[in-house]
Amino acid sequence: MLPTKHIILPTCGDDCSLMRSLLMLTILVTYGCAESLAQRKIVVCDIETKIPLRGVAVVVPSLYTDTTDYQGICHLPASFTEATFTRAGYLGYTMQEATAVDTLMLLPAMNSLTEVTIWGKDRRTESIMMFSEAAKAAAAQMPRQSSGASFDFANMLDRRGRRDKAHLKKAKEVLREWDAKK
Repeated sequence: MLPTKHIILPTCGDDCSLMRSLLMLTILVTYGCAESLAQRKIVVCDIETKIPLRGVAVVVPSLYTDTTDYQGICHLPASFTEATFTRAGYLGYTMQEATAVDTLMLLPAMNSLTEVTIWGKDRRTESIMMFSEAAKAAAAQMPRQSSGASFDFANMLDRRGRRDKAHLKKAKEVLREWDAKK
C-alpha cells in the first residue's frame, strides 16, 4: 500500500464562507446582466452603392424598436424571431433569427409606384346600359296606337326637329330614286 498525501487548506472560518458566497453572487448577477444586455450589431447598407443607410427603422415585434445611426448601425436583441427593416425609397426586408447576418443590404425601390390609378369599365353600369338600349329598341318596334289627331306643344317649338324631319323626308326620297334606278 502506498502512502497517501493529504493536502490541508487553511480555513478562515465564517468570514471566508461569507466572502465565497458574496463572490459567487456577484459572478451570477454579472453574468445575468451581461446575458440580458447582449445585443447583435448589424450594419444596414444600400445594395448598389454599399453606403451605410441612416434612419432605417428596425422593428422586432412586441420587443424592440431601433433606428440606424449615421454609420448604418443598429442593435438587435440577442434572441428574436424576426426583425423588419424599412426606410422610405427602399424595399422592406424581414430577417429571421436563423438567417441573421452582420451586414444587411437594402434594395432601392426605384421602380415601385406610390399611387396607382386604374381606368376601366364598370361591368355593372355597362350591363345596365345594354339592358336599357335593348328596352329602347324593343319599344321602338312596338306599334303605336294613333287616334288620328295628336297635339305636341313641344314639337311646335322645336325648329331643329322640324328641320331634321324635312331632311329625313328628303333623304328617303333620294334613296327611293336610287333604288328605282338599280
